[in-house]
Amino acid sequence: MALIDRESLKANIIKMLGISGEEYLLPAERAIWNVINEEPPVQTEPLTDYEQRIFLAAMGKERTVCKKLTDEWDGMKLDVPCPVNLLRLCAEVERKVKAALWTN
Repeated sequence: MALIDRESLKANIIKMLGISGEEYLLPAERAIWNVINEEPPVQTEPLTDYEQRIFLAAMGKERTVCKKLTDEWDGMKLDVPCPVNLLRLCAEVERKVKAALWTN
């Protein structure tokens, strides 16, 4: 799930509603605007060393399962390749978590 910042969300709402700014909002739209303004910004918290180790261990186990599933699919000798490269998917999940939540 991609995170979106408050200003981008406001800009998207203004664009969707086809208005030029806050002053043209109807009461219901103004209420939605107020909820958005009151919502605290999203903040991520880095994983601790132990959390990182648990995540990496879990991903290692998941990678093993994905390799087994890929091998089983390839062993069925179907005319179509596996629709999802599960090992690449595991690598992408790990990369994104590290980018977002890793401590140095």
